[in-house]
Amino acid sequence: MPDPKETAPKLLDDTSSVPVSAPPVPILTYQLPRNPCIFSGDDQQDTNKWLKDFLRIATYNHWDDQMCLANVIFYLAGTALQRFDNIEDTFTNFTTFKNSLNNAFFRTEDLRRQAERLLLTRSQRIGETSESHIQDVLSLCRKANPSISEDEKVAHLMKGIAEDLYQTLLVQDFRRVDEFVKRCREIENLRRRRITRTRFQRLPNVSAVSAETDVGDIRSLIREIVRKKLGRVLPEMQYYTNDEPDSPPDIASMVREEVMETLAPLAAPRQRNSIPRRNTTSRRSVSVRSPPRSEDARNSAVPMRKTDLWRTDSNVPLCYHCGRPGHVLRYCRERRQLFADSRAARTFNLRQDVDTE
Repeated sequence: MPDPKETAPKLLDDTSSVPVSAPPVPILTYQLPRNPCIFSGDDQQDTNKWLKDFLRIATYNHWDDQMCLANVIFYLAGTALQRFDNIEDTFTNFTTFKNSLNNAFFRTEDLRRQAERLLLTRSQRIGETSESHIQDVLSLCRKANPSISEDEKVAHLMKGIAEDLYQTLLVQDFRRVDEFVKRCREIENLRRRRITRTRFQRLPNVSAVSAETDVGDIRSLIREIVRKKLGRVLPEMQYYTNDEPDSPPDIASMVREEVMETLAPLAAPRQRNSIPRRNTTSRRSVSVRSPPRSEDARNSAVPMRKTDLWRTDSNVPLCYHCGRPGHVLRYCRERRQLFADSRAARTFNLRQDVDTE
């Protein structure tokens, strides 16, 4: 048997009992490369701004000068790409390309004049925050004049700020932009914390008038609601050309007659247009177009043309003579037959008179 002394584990000395620190495990991180926007060289793009964005993304992607020159072709389009293809052999580094791009597409005067025009008319829009307006105005000031003073910046900010902020800031004197921005932020923070009571409590199933995008103004909204209510209460009325008794006029006709009598008292009262009936010819019962109900208020005093009653719902004309759809009075066969019979009878009577003599 083995000796128990030999099989017993050996104790470590005091120096080996100290824990040994393990080396740190490296953590590998992968950054997704960024892609700059496409530059085509049109009038709407700023060359200097695009170059700044490209250099920021190149720094993030760890591109050196040669990598920038090799990758810039993938972010060019249109005239800029064609120009790069034409003179690609002359580019030895990215600095040469940058100078060439500025000389070809950098329009300093055009951008400055455009910024000045926008700065003259820039004002805070409805729903726009003061911070957004201030930053936009400062950007236009930098484009219009890079060496503009603080007083001029404050003047441009004051003339376009919202009316409620303008009345509050008018009594104070600002010499620096940061003071102006700080005061605007304080006013907006106080406005957000203010407790306001609404004038009325809107029901959950009722939407605001401003949410109606289909209706242009309040007049159109009221007119549409009234038409819907009248359409539910009163049945739709149509005019017919058969031998049925005349139907009473609809609401639109009565309102139109009242407006005409009020605006034109000297004019004769408008009579209701009815389609004439002839007893000598048979006609077909055809429904015609009902008076339009979607007229504007300014056109309500204008009487309706009689020709509108001589058309069907599908805009097919009706004959004034026989009342049938599909042709007009000039090409009516029955009317031509009547004239032909009249001429034949007159010729026959003349011959009889000649024979008797």
